Amino acid sequence: MPSPKLRVLLVEHDVAHADVLADEMRSHGHVVQVAHDGASGWMLLDRSTPHDVIVLDLAMPNLGGSEFRTRQLADATFATIPTVVMTGQRTFPPEALTAAIVEAARPTMDTKTCALCDRTYDEESWQRLRWVGETDNGRDVGERLELRSCECSSTLAWELGRHALSVNVRAARPSRKGRV
Repeated sequence: MPSPKLRVLLVEHDVAHADVLADEMRSHGHVVQVAHDGASGWMLLDRSTPHDVIVLDLAMPNLGGSEFRTRQLADATFATIPTVVMTGQRTFPPEALTAAIVEAARPTMDTKTCALCDRTYDEESWQRLRWVGETDNGRDVGERLELRSCECSSTLAWELGRHALSVNVRAARPSRKGRV
């Protein structure tokens, strides 16, 4: 089953990095709007057709990511848009971000199905997959996505839950303690 084509707002101040990320998402058929500062990103939000996912850089000029997110959560139209937050430490491959946005747009499930090969994993079989890292999904304080490599080598993401521990993807694999 192919992944859904999403309407994505990418708010990233680094033009070259934004181009790489937008190209990766577009290569999967997603419609991507790009803004290079928070104020421009805020102007691109559409009340009549809200985005499916927002990818938000925290360190930006003209309305930083934290302020953008505070405004977003205060506005009932935009508060429910899943948001993947990126920090200055960009240690993940672009395809991992694509997996994260697809996951952020999906409701939480008890199983995970790979969009490329249709393999389905429950929590036990998920644990046997190669660990890639974690990233913040930005929907609430401390919500994290765990990234693993599917048997077909695509990157999958699974929501870890609210108030989970935030770690650097380059760090050694964290313990499962603190997972809610």
